Amino acid sequence: LQAIAYLQRQGVIHRDVKPDNILVRPVFSRLPSLLLCDFGMASLATAVEFAEKGFGVGGASRYLPPEIKDAGRGSVLDYSKSDNWGAGVVLHEMVGEDKVDPEVRALIDGLRHIDFVLRLSVQEALTMVERIKMK
Repeated sequence: LQAIAYLQRQGVIHRDVKPDNILVRPVFSRLPSLLLCDFGMASLATAVEFAEKGFGVGGASRYLPPEIKDAGRGSVLDYSKSDNWGAGVVLHEMVGEDKVDPEVRALIDGLRHIDFVLRLSVQEALTMVERIKMK
């Protein structure tokens, strides 16, 4: 999430957040670091530019949010929260369904909210992560 927040501040959309694009760097004194990699689908383009320039939808289908996956040809695609969705799907795959802390479940569900407008922003998600870490 920190990497996505950084990219968003730089105006970059990764467009392909998935397990294959996350590296694990062991840190022996604490939890490992996760590094977002493979910027082959990343773009600085705005939503309108994607439609005008004929960019592909991008990303692995399983990790694309519904507003991108279900868009018709020639649609104006808004990728501003698509990386958040991908992060939510990856987190869901990491923690699974069983015995998940309710706050972690709320984080996952917020990142994967079907309604784009109600989906957590990366800053909201990071705030939730900090609250969870303090428990």
